Amino acid sequence: MGRVVFASLVFAALGLSPARVSAQPYHLDDSLLGSTSGNRTGGSLGADGWTITGADDRIWYALPRLASGYVEFTVANITPAVLPLPDHEIFAMYEDGYGLGEPIDYGAGFRQNHYKVLLRIYGAPEPTRLGFMKLMWGICPSGSPGVDACGCGSFFEEPFGDPGAWTGAPVRVRVEWGDGRSRLLRDGVEIVGVNWTGFEFGPSELHMMLGSPRNATGLSGMPLGATFSNLVVDGQRGPLATCGGTTPDAGVPVDAGACSAGALAAADVTAASWESGVYPDPSDLNVEGDATNPTAVVYLRFAGVAGPVTSATLTMNTSSGGSAGGGSGQICRVDAAAWDESTLTWTTRPTVSSMCSGAARRVGASERVSWDVTPLVAPGGDITLAVVSTDPDGAHYLSREAGGCALGPRLDVVLAPGVDAGTDAGSADAGATGRDGAVPDVDASTMGTDAGARTDAGGHSTPLSGGCGCTAAGGRRGAGLVTLLVLALALVHRRRRFAR
Repeated sequence: MGRVVFASLVFAALGLSPARVSAQPYHLDDSLLGSTSGNRTGGSLGADGWTITGADDRIWYALPRLASGYVEFTVANITPAVLPLPDHEIFAMYEDGYGLGEPIDYGAGFRQNHYKVLLRIYGAPEPTRLGFMKLMWGICPSGSPGVDACGCGSFFEEPFGDPGAWTGAPVRVRVEWGDGRSRLLRDGVEIVGVNWTGFEFGPSELHMMLGSPRNATGLSGMPLGATFSNLVVDGQRGPLATCGGTTPDAGVPVDAGACSAGALAAADVTAASWESGVYPDPSDLNVEGDATNPTAVVYLRFAGVAGPVTSATLTMNTSSGGSAGGGSGQICRVDAAAWDESTLTWTTRPTVSSMCSGAARRVGASERVSWDVTPLVAPGGDITLAVVSTDPDGAHYLSREAGGCALGPRLDVVLAPGVDAGTDAGSADAGATGRDGAVPDVDASTMGTDAGARTDAGGHSTPLSGGCGCTAAGGRRGAGLVTLLVLALALVHRRRRFAR
């Protein structure tokens, strides 16, 4: 069991500054040599420590609300030979208050957790990252219910780096946090760091795990044969963080305007070809390709609109990490709106329409990205859009869970009162060119689109290159304005003929 000791000298030596000074430091020491003070499922306890015998082996611990601190442990017997999966997740920390309970469910409890910390080692199916370590760090200080969409500004970043060879020799792994920063170290050498200045680490109840809730889904696993020992936790207790005056939000993008329920995405998710199940990170909207076909597609659903559309703009924000930039992707319409972000996978993803808008381009990290999607939005039911890319270096966008109202995906629609909806809601002229210029094609064999010819507003058929009937941005709006102009002139000059 954890025992309370005064650890101020430890923090001073580490150079960590607690977010707020407390008179209640915390210390836990579990050698794992033959026994454990944690809650164990699987594995074998022996003289060398806790040895992994199953991919879902785990030990979880209940901790107080540590606003700052560190967790470190020794792990041995890890070599490339025991890393056969794409992901091997060996440590997690998370909010477990508000009735979440243990064993925590990955889909309902951890995937959209408000305090999500995960440590990953990449395996053989990721040859360019084999042995690399990733630290995933998420904060949503909104209080109850501790999961689902964030009620205020949130933070998520997931850097990865090369720690050096895994030879099987014992290594000391350490995750530390405090004063708006986190670090991952191996044998005292920093692998990656995260800066979350401006947020408070203050869950209702903090749990940590050797292992990962995601391992139970089969999407990742512990390295078989690895042995863990000498777990130490030191930290400083802090206050509960909730939305309000104490925690600043993530800021509002320039010209983003006010966010309403209709503007913010009601659902968003990534469908990735390399994931057999649901994409594991609900904070990350990732678009990727293989230079020919999309391999990761982002789906967005927004509330429907009741009237004719004059203009519609989709806005997203890339993450702040160094790998967040890349190909922006283009936007395509999705006719099916009955999908669930908690169950959608690559094999169950909805078909993407051949009507697309907004040219793909290169974007950077922490960048606001907008597309004119007027041709894709019509009155009626829910609006579903897909972000599609064939760029192998695709962008990573903040989801509604990570970005909230300020930085999450948003669709701003301007309606045209008094215009016949039957006229304005029709198909855009494929010959029109919007402000984004020409639109690249999407591979039809991958997206499931009709590879036949389409008919544009001019009444003639146009063959599709690569099977994409993408419509240039702004086409519908231009056709609507011409119609209005002709009607107005007809009323004033009823007897005058107009030559084409």
